[in-house]
Parts: sequence; structure tokens; C-alpha cells
Amino acid sequence: RLGARGQSPARANTVQCENCRRHIPKGALAMHSLQCRRRNAFCKVCQKVFPRRHFARHQKLEHAPLTCQACDTECPDQKALQAHLALSCKMRPVRCMFCAMRVYLGERDAHQRDCGTRACMCLRCNGQFLKREMRYHLTTKHGMKPEEVSFRDYI
Repeated sequence: RLGARGQSPARANTVQCENCRRHIPKGALAMHSLQCRRRNAFCKVCQKVFPRRHFARHQKLEHAPLTCQACDTECPDQKALQAHLALSCKMRPVRCMFCAMRVYLGERDAHQRDCGTRACMCLRCNGQFLKREMRYHLTTKHGMKPEEVSFRDYI
């Protein structure tokens, strides 16, 4: 059976606390509200309730602007900083596709341009090739799949 507003009878006798967003029996709301406001804080950004003693720490760690230590880019919060580090930071380390050396993303193209023009030897047929030509050589002459080719197949 539903109450006056289409709520179950148990919900009909409750009121939502403005601080913690929990449903509290109407008779206990005054006492609950006094204690709840003293003990808890509601984060309007992430819509979560925290003990008041941890709220400042939560704000600092989750919602304060942060600077990328690698490139000095300012990010609005922790999630944005993590996304920046994973996707767009020019100073994040990546591997060269020819030699597996770790270089910064902003320097990778120049490194790969130089690295790809170096001579190397195929370990299967002892032929001499440029590093940038090895993938084509190994797939056409030795039947390897492109995803199987590794810098370990040549020196």
C-alpha cells in the first residue's frame, strides 16, 4: 500500500536531512539535524557526505587545483590531473617504436625520425635494413603478423 504521495508507509513518516541526505523519522529530525551538522559535511561538488574532520582534506585532495609536476600545467582537480598525465602531458614518458627507448612524448617524433633512419640487421635472414623498414620486411618476407613484430627481431 502507498501513502499520500505515492510513497511506502515507512517513507511517508520520514523527512530527508538537508545535510546528509538520509531519510530520518519526522520525530527524530530535530535531534538528528543538530548532531549531523556538527559531525558531517556535504560536498556539493561530488554529492557525498564526509565526517567534518576529514572534509578539508577531501576538498584539498579531490577538488583543489593541482599543477602537473612534469610540465607545470594547471589542472582543476585530481581527476583532471590524472587524465592530463595519461593522455595529454607532453612530458610523459613513452617508448620509441623502433628501439623501445623511453623518451618524452614531446620529443618522440624527432627521436623516431632519427632512430628510424639507423641501419639494423634482420635476425632471420641477416639482411641490412633501416629500422623504419623492418616491420614491412618481417611481414612480407618472413610472414610475421604486424602486431607480432618487435624491436627484438632485429639488431
